[in-house]
Amino acid sequence: MASSTYALGLFILGLCSLLGLFPVTALAQVGALFFLINVGLLAAFLFRWNKRFSDPSLTTLQVHLAVTTVAVILVLGREVQFIAAPFYSVLFVFGMLGLRPRQLAGVAAYVLVTYCAAVVMRYKLYGGVLDLRVEAVSAALVVGSSVWFATAAGYISNLRARLNASMQHIASLATHDALTGLWNRRQIDLDLEAAINHAERHGSVLCIALVDVDHFKVINDRYGHAVGDEVLVNVAHCLAASVRVGDKAARFGGEEFLLVLPTASMAQASAL
Repeated sequence: MASSTYALGLFILGLCSLLGLFPVTALAQVGALFFLINVGLLAAFLFRWNKRFSDPSLTTLQVHLAVTTVAVILVLGREVQFIAAPFYSVLFVFGMLGLRPRQLAGVAAYVLVTYCAAVVMRYKLYGGVLDLRVEAVSAALVVGSSVWFATAAGYISNLRARLNASMQHIASLATHDALTGLWNRRQIDLDLEAAINHAERHGSVLCIALVDVDHFKVINDRYGHAVGDEVLVNVAHCLAASVRVGDKAARFGGEEFLLVLPTASMAQASAL
């Protein structure tokens, strides 16, 4: 994604150079900068240096490097101020894929700081020939688009986070019993089949325990279903706390629970 974005930027700058809007020497310098950035990022991923950071995708670093290169382009080319807004917009879209709202706000602030610095440098280098009306319009576009994209990107990022949370909740509902939080019947059937296949393939032992709550109907009839549900929840907590790592505890149906205990002997299973 990053490499293709740099390639697109270099193509646009090459077109500007053909039209006489961007110096050939500046194009070569920007091309070398693009090459160094991509080689550095590639090396970071190949040698797993990215694993040392809290964001292994290095999205924040990539976006900030790209923002810096836009500022460099604006300084090197007197007549390419019109590329700032669309280039920044592409970077904000890229940032939406991996940055949180606060990080996107930081990117917007960095865009404004580096753009202001580029404007100051442009005025010092080309002040006598700059069309201040065009510069003012370009500045307004950059500021406006940065604020808009930062706001929109934050909104989309929040939607994405809510969607991920909803997907995780749906996945949990598909595999867990809503009352007890244990695995449900569907999931334990799959786990049981896998455990049986593993035991047959490796010649290992496998214990299966069916746990039934005695006189559960009497509890429901005498104290009500709310108390009965509380009993089931407490039994589920006891079972979950008793099994070993790798064991499976599930609500099999009603007041029945199923334990799948790979590699457990009868003595070990009885001790549980």
